[in-house]
Amino acid sequence: MQRFIKFPLYTLFIFFVSGWLTFAFAQERILDYQTDVTVLEDGTLLVTETIQVQAQGQQIKRGIYRDIPTTYDNPDGSRHHVDFILTDVTRDGQPENFHTKAQANGTRIYIGSQNVILPTARYTYQIRYQMKRMIQFGDSTDELFFNVIGTGFVFPIDRAKARIQLPENAIISDSIAYTGRQGSREHNANLSPINSHTIEVESSQPLSPYEGISLAVAWNKGVISEPTLADKLRWAWKDGMLILIAIAGFAATGLYLYFAWSKVGRDPSKDTIIARFTPPKDLSPAACQLILDRKY
Repeated sequence: MQRFIKFPLYTLFIFFVSGWLTFAFAQERILDYQTDVTVLEDGTLLVTETIQVQAQGQQIKRGIYRDIPTTYDNPDGSRHHVDFILTDVTRDGQPENFHTKAQANGTRIYIGSQNVILPTARYTYQIRYQMKRMIQFGDSTDELFFNVIGTGFVFPIDRAKARIQLPENAIISDSIAYTGRQGSREHNANLSPINSHTIEVESSQPLSPYEGISLAVAWNKGVISEPTLADKLRWAWKDGMLILIAIAGFAATGLYLYFAWSKVGRDPSKDTIIARFTPPKDLSPAACQLILDRKY
């Protein structure tokens, strides 16, 4: 009887543990996230993101999405907009359908087909894009602060790694990595200089949903071409375009209301008032007093 009692308890324990392990390891997650950033001498960033995911048909049904911030705050409190060009998207090495949608602070890339449901499996997505106007030019050094591992994912990330490669004549003088949610100042990552112009960062622990890695790198001046006056004017126009559109809209509305009021809203001009010293025709003095005093 004792054997009969122990056997089912042991079996239930095995089923429970195996079921828990199956659920834990079958959760949708990002298994590996790697980003390679190459900085060209004109300041253009060539970015390749390789994202391996475990799809279980829960939230990853047709594919994934990636949020790319394109609006950044300046030290003086103003905002500037960077150029973003999406060049290529693949899944398991094959071209994949995608479309983009404007967000409040950037662009969202939707990857996948509306009519294709993905079977439960591991998939590797690769996103290639370019970004401009990301370099901050200082007095003694130039800097790049870049969100190398995106913070917009609702899935945990088991392994995250990124590399930034500058032109060969660059000498990296300072670097720091931040981990966690947007705005976090945690440093749960390891920095590894590869050579004088290349550096790698890898998370020292798995990342939770909405956590990522931002990497700041500084190097000697003269490596990246600074923007010309024409570039600065074009950027100023782009940054202030929304404000100019708003001002133009208010001005156009005011002009329309003024002309509409001038055409149909003005009161007619009043006739000249002429004093009369005799009663109006057919009215007696008593009738005039009634009109003036409203009594006899």
